[in-house]
Amino acid sequence: MKVHFDRKVLLGFFLALSILTGSVSQHGSKIWAEAGVNKGASFFFFIPTQNLN
Repeated sequence: MKVHFDRKVLLGFFLALSILTGSVSQHGSKIWAEAGVNKGASFFFFIPTQNLN
């Protein structure tokens, strides 16, 4: 099965993912993706909280 995507949608997605990756890494955090065949992909990120005391 061949899937066709709108070029503008893909460029926007990759731009947003790039910005998020840069922002997350600046905070010493991590970002990862989980995917399954015919299930798509989910992207997750973790930003640790700082002890304010």
